[in-house]
Amino acid sequence: MNSITIYNAILFLFAMNVFARQATLSEADLDYYQDQNAVMCKFLCSYFEDHKPGYQSEQRKAALFLADTLTHYPHPHAKPLKDLFLNRYKTSLDKLKSTEVENGVAVWNVYNMSYIVKSADVTAAFDLIRLPESLRSQENKSIVNALAKEMVEYCDILFVSHEHGDHMDPFLQASLYHRTNR
Repeated sequence: MNSITIYNAILFLFAMNVFARQATLSEADLDYYQDQNAVMCKFLCSYFEDHKPGYQSEQRKAALFLADTLTHYPHPHAKPLKDLFLNRYKTSLDKLKSTEVENGVAVWNVYNMSYIVKSADVTAAFDLIRLPESLRSQENKSIVNALAKEMVEYCDILFVSHEHGDHMDPFLQASLYHRTNR
């Protein structure tokens, strides 16, 4: 068992204990968990950057499990998790803008099941979403929406695997529709 899997198990047990009892955390506890979660999110960001999408190794499965654990209990994780999503979006957007594809395709894993595939002729997004709804707030809504709209500006088609909140985003669908029907 690797260290990511062990850490996930501990985090899951902690989360079950805190959230099952609907316990409230003190400000000091929240600060501590924010610091820990920032470290986890930095690890996830570098992992997703260094390990190409595709083969589901045990390490990748464990990293995705860690990311899912963070997204299912957003309150103590909100800032680092929001930063992780924004970093992944900005990194993918920068690469999408700067990469010229002459032959074949370039593939970017925006986050978990969200991918951008760019060829010389077409750019397709798969299951592209904005921040999870639990992390969208009034103060970050404008930056999140602006990044999402900018991402869609570079896409020709949006594929949605199924109608579920972490795979389908009506805002992005409407943005692409309005862009292509100007």
